[in-house]
Amino acid sequence: MNMIKRLLGEENAKEVDKNEKSIQEEQTVNADFLGSCLALAVYDPQQKEAYLSHFPTIGNEKLETQLEDYISEVKDKTEPPYEVFLGGTMNPNANPLEEEYTIKQARETAEELAENHFQNQYTCDWSNDITRSRVIVHPQYGIIYEETVPEHQEQPTETSTTFQKYMQTL
Repeated sequence: MNMIKRLLGEENAKEVDKNEKSIQEEQTVNADFLGSCLALAVYDPQQKEAYLSHFPTIGNEKLETQLEDYISEVKDKTEPPYEVFLGGTMNPNANPLEEEYTIKQARETAEELAENHFQNQYTCDWSNDITRSRVIVHPQYGIIYEETVPEHQEQPTETSTTFQKYMQTL
């Protein structure tokens, strides 16, 4: 079980798989193993609502439309102030399909849309290793991003900086 979910007691979190988005009230949403995918998470602290999307990057020429639709849906349901986070992916130089839509293009598209829709109210943390990462949006604690270790290792050897900062607030 995910270390964060265990500490938060969130064994029943709603999993958001590739090409999915989820809007939950009073329930945690989780996107595990992002790999080359990216996550866009929004947390509404006033309404205690969690919003999370999990979209592929490589070869996904529909990404801009997917993100635009998701952002519109979120903005229709919530009002500032909210937390917004972009994260995941992996080293953009590791793209195995050079002729297709790349990780670098996906990052640029996502950042441009976040800037257009959320101005300076978003955080971006891209993974630059060949790693799996996860994003959790908890209705009480907000957005938690965890970079994990390369796939060939079983468990992370240390927690992410984001998670360490979160634990200091408890």
